[in-house]
Amino acid sequence: MLPVSPFHEGELEVQKRAGEEANAEANSPMIIDQLYSGALNFIRHQQMAVLSTRDAEGHRWASIVFGPKGFLQPNGQESLHIAIPAAERDTHDPLWRNLQADPRVGLLLIELANRRRLRINGDARLTDNEIILEVTQSFPNCPKYITKRELEVDLAEAPATDSNVLEGKTLPAPIQKRIAAADVLFLATGHAERGNDASHRGGSPGYIEVVDKGTLRLPDYPGNGLFNSLGNVVGDPQVGLLIPDFEHGRQLQLTATAKILWDHPDPEGKTGGTKRWVEFAVSRWLERPLPARLKSAIVGYSPYNPAP
Repeated sequence: MLPVSPFHEGELEVQKRAGEEANAEANSPMIIDQLYSGALNFIRHQQMAVLSTRDAEGHRWASIVFGPKGFLQPNGQESLHIAIPAAERDTHDPLWRNLQADPRVGLLLIELANRRRLRINGDARLTDNEIILEVTQSFPNCPKYITKRELEVDLAEAPATDSNVLEGKTLPAPIQKRIAAADVLFLATGHAERGNDASHRGGSPGYIEVVDKGTLRLPDYPGNGLFNSLGNVVGDPQVGLLIPDFEHGRQLQLTATAKILWDHPDPEGKTGGTKRWVEFAVSRWLERPLPARLKSAIVGYSPYNPAP
């Protein structure tokens, strides 16, 4: 069951400082302790999921997995089965080791074609054939800042997971260029008692600022006032980022330490008026193929995020 308040101390602190307490309270009923009955068919239809996990050293990672329609299967409203047999797992992804170190998982389902997204958090158990997630929290998010993209998933031609794997601690020029061209980022955060959480951050290419070879900066746009991610950062600055390149079938995973920049100069209005930024000090990155072959086409930009 959810605690008396759906918000922990970090979320409440950020809500208060941002002047969004009333907005957060109005939106709090959307946070429930089971899957929405009206979302069960949406869940079954998805072929992509993003997961937030933490490794044995306390570093957080965002991971992306794919499967055929139905690989995400709710068991009533209390649990979710994610069918990924051991033989089909990306062995370079820290996800599988992390689940052994810390079973708490944040899950994001996002349908880019119609800008629908759902967050599901809980405790996971890993078997040879699937991840079984016992749901502790679930809530939808609005369609803001999502680039509308048609995405076709072809699992039969997934690239070999041991090909073209790159890694490092500082960001070389080609990786910086990849980051600067991105229009989607997935963020993994977490809280000591509430567990891990996965969220989406989108914008026009260039919205992720490469400050230097070890630092990234992200504008924090106006939202629903809940501040789940920033509230987590207040208590635990260890975060994970995943930047997919759907067009070229690559992915970039990063671990970093995050901090919130309040009332930071924003002469170009990139934050939408909040003057809030999140800055990331990168500690490690992995770059390699996505675990599926994709066909991707941008078919529209969000009205909250006009085309560049």
